[in-house]
Amino acid sequence: MTWELLIPGIAAGLFFIGLGAELLMHDREKAQKVELAIRKKQKEIKQLQKEKNTKAMMDANKELMGLMSQNFKLRMRTMLITMPLFLIVFWLLSGMLSVAPLYAGQATQMGVDVRNLGQSPQDLKIEAVSPAGVTGTNARNISLDDKGDEGDHQQIWWNVTPQMGEKEFTVKITSKNSTESKPFPIVISQPGALDAGFKSLGDYALGKSVQLTTLYKSVEVNILGINLGWFWWYFLSFLVMSAVLSPVKNKLLWGHYKGIKHIEKMESMKEKGYV
Repeated sequence: MTWELLIPGIAAGLFFIGLGAELLMHDREKAQKVELAIRKKQKEIKQLQKEKNTKAMMDANKELMGLMSQNFKLRMRTMLITMPLFLIVFWLLSGMLSVAPLYAGQATQMGVDVRNLGQSPQDLKIEAVSPAGVTGTNARNISLDDKGDEGDHQQIWWNVTPQMGEKEFTVKITSKNSTESKPFPIVISQPGALDAGFKSLGDYALGKSVQLTTLYKSVEVNILGINLGWFWWYFLSFLVMSAVLSPVKNKLLWGHYKGIKHIEKMESMKEKGYV
């Protein structure tokens, strides 16, 4: 299973957990009464607006605000459960999906953030010594401003194809006076693995004057040829699942797939003597 399918499954699970909580606290009779009162009051305000009856419209608006407040309190109880759950799952996923797995033989990108920790500008040459299969330009010449300046760090990315058995990502950094290589551990994942199994690590090079921090691509989800960051796919999945499953929610909460609209229609028919 891939994140393209697993994330919508997580979103659906969150929806049903939230729905279960709402069912436990749902007072259908009270909620129905408030919802219908709101809709009637909204229609009344529209009619008063047409009649240009300002005073009556202001009084009706005050009553509507009171009803809306009651409705908000009823809905807020479930939001206090579903929103923390949404954020907790987001926090768990952000830890797991901050780095995409590296698969042997599959093209990806690796990089470093190079930061000047000294008080003088530096001219450096940066090379990716490993992993094998670097394509495109390897050695990069960069200039860094002194510490604390806006230009005191740069990011460098390489297109790479890691091979099975590789254990390190080595970066060679050369200045006017010295050369040093820094190895960073990597994990080559089995096909289909979802977790990279490692996190970005910071390190120093050239004594304490230059810091190298490894950079790895985060998880991207390909949807119809468009690469989305995992969070946007998670957020969109949650919205889509909520919309698709709303008839189920309506049936469970209100007794009909159309929800309060159906109840409003039936009430209107009763008032007109059709039922």
